[in-house]
Amino acid sequence: MQLSTGLQALHAEYAVLSLAGKRSLSGDQARSITFYRAELAFIEDPRAFAGSSNQIVKWIWFVQKVESFVAANGRLPRQNNRLAGEDIDRDEWDLAEWVRYRQGRAASTGRLCDYQRRRLACIPGYREHPRESNWDRRLEDYRSFIEVHRRAPRYRSEDGTEKSLAGWGATQRAAYLAATLSPRRIRRLEQLQIWVWGRGGA
Repeated sequence: MQLSTGLQALHAEYAVLSLAGKRSLSGDQARSITFYRAELAFIEDPRAFAGSSNQIVKWIWFVQKVESFVAANGRLPRQNNRLAGEDIDRDEWDLAEWVRYRQGRAASTGRLCDYQRRRLACIPGYREHPRESNWDRRLEDYRSFIEVHRRAPRYRSEDGTEKSLAGWGATQRAAYLAATLSPRRIRRLEQLQIWVWGRGGA
């Protein structure tokens, strides 16, 4: 099994940490080492994991399945609600559901230990908070438009890209006026060269 550079570095770090005495470890470090050792055991003999009900073993099994899926398909597994029930790939659906939970509730509630978070980050395309990553990309597109054109994008534009950016900006203003925009997003928008909150903005 060929390990990615990122995973090799993670394992090297935990190989050293696992040599420390138990009394010197924090609770998170001790739990992380348990996951690290479980993955080493999986790499050594994946068949030994078959049918196990142990939650740590199941977590490692899912990570491996997701990683194999990405290697074979060039993307993370996804759920497509537009497909008829009989056309849904149940294996991909289950993997996508597992990933979605780790990106959502598990990540935001701090239920993942350091090893789990960093192990997931080794999977190509995985983002702990994908919505924030997508929002950040849109913000950079908006910023780039301003830098090139020296004005905010206009919704009445005939250019589809510009119109889309103007719509995105309008959505942010609406969220701000509804008091549902996060402080982080407010701060980042206000750092733009051109930005107004009023209804009559760009």
